[in-house]
Amino acid sequence: MSQSEIETAIQRAFDGSLSTEDCLRLRNILKSDPTARALYFEHAALHQLLIYRLSRSTPLDAARSLTDTRLKLQTRRSARTALAVAAAIVLLLGITLMRLLAPEPAVLATFETDTGARFTLQHPDSDPPPPSSNEIHEGTRILLDQGTLEVKIRKGSRAVILAPAILRIDSDTHMTLDQGTAWFEIGKDAAGFEVNTPQLSVTDLGTRFGVLALPDANHEIHVFSGKVIARGRSGTMTEETLTTGMARLCDPIGRLKTTPLRPELFLSLLPQHHGSELIINGGFENGNPPPPSTYGPRANAAFLPGWRFGNEIIVMRATTEGIPGYGEKSTTILSSTKDTQVGFSQDSHGPPPNQDNVSIYQTFATEPGQTYQVQFEMGAIFFSPSTLKISASVHQGATPSGPTLASHTEQRSHADGNGYNPPATLMFTATSHTSTLLFTESSESSVSADPVIDNISVTEIP
Repeated sequence: MSQSEIETAIQRAFDGSLSTEDCLRLRNILKSDPTARALYFEHAALHQLLIYRLSRSTPLDAARSLTDTRLKLQTRRSARTALAVAAAIVLLLGITLMRLLAPEPAVLATFETDTGARFTLQHPDSDPPPPSSNEIHEGTRILLDQGTLEVKIRKGSRAVILAPAILRIDSDTHMTLDQGTAWFEIGKDAAGFEVNTPQLSVTDLGTRFGVLALPDANHEIHVFSGKVIARGRSGTMTEETLTTGMARLCDPIGRLKTTPLRPELFLSLLPQHHGSELIINGGFENGNPPPPSTYGPRANAAFLPGWRFGNEIIVMRATTEGIPGYGEKSTTILSSTKDTQVGFSQDSHGPPPNQDNVSIYQTFATEPGQTYQVQFEMGAIFFSPSTLKISASVHQGATPSGPTLASHTEQRSHADGNGYNPPATLMFTATSHTSTLLFTESSESSVSADPVIDNISVTEIP
């Protein structure tokens, strides 16, 4: 800014008409330029004097009448009021200057997200960075509802967080993970980095490790290289030094118990997606590949990045014997792409279980008034007569509980045999800037039979 621009900005600051952007520019100038600060104080004094003078009453004739006396008393009161106002203004100007000259909060970390991630930043101060900022300051809380977040922390540390997650960056050597799945690589200059969950405390001694802090489950630490100190945060508060290849869970009374090391539960890099995709990871290939298993392991965030899912969703690519497909041994089914499939395993008689347990959903960006087509493949595998059903629905907004925009139920019966139906479609017109696609098993019974889906896509209709 030129001298005249600085003076104009100072005047507008006192008038209350200075924009946020110009206020930040003025603050930076006042920090570095003594001449500008002197000009600021000069205008502050002038501003105070004008308010004081304008607030004073003008005395009339000096005649010693009752009216004159009353006027003098009023003038004295006005003067006292003006002085009080002036003192308040001086205090306010001092606070304003302190605010302008206050150091900006240090940036502890920066972050990146995968395409389709949905998150909220909660800042401890009243002036958070603009929405486009990827900076994390001390005390910043992150609520990651969908997708994957990579945090690069000062001193060379890095973390990859999978949704759903709630975390806070307390310092460049401390993080609070209230909920989530997190993989860490700690820099050499950050030895002693600490991660706290509600159940578990982990102190790094130079390592790569993963922390699981999932709701309604024991929290876990998995050490992939190096060494950590793990300690329960309640009850017995058991403490143990763990080295490469070791893993522990923390039970409800604070004891550390041995559990298998499971690197497949974590991601060390952001998943890569095509920018043209509206639904992320619609083919279920962008996460860690599930290990061979008869009827597949339970879904986790690293298997299905981008999706939210219930606890009866399973993910499968090959049987225990390594045979590609969903099923067991030679009884398997394959989608058109012959790769990873998602199964719904309610396995019950009578009324279906809690629908949240047999559901998978994702929120994505839409344009109000635009029409879209959803396409997916549904298959089934049978060992007893039944009819299996998958209900697909699109909902307004960012949750599957929003108003329904469109729905379709795809089914396959035992008479059709094991295999996949032709691709199913449904169309909807968006009514908001976000929509949520939900798949739920709606079979009356699926004992000894499982429905599966694969190759989900959403495209705009011209």
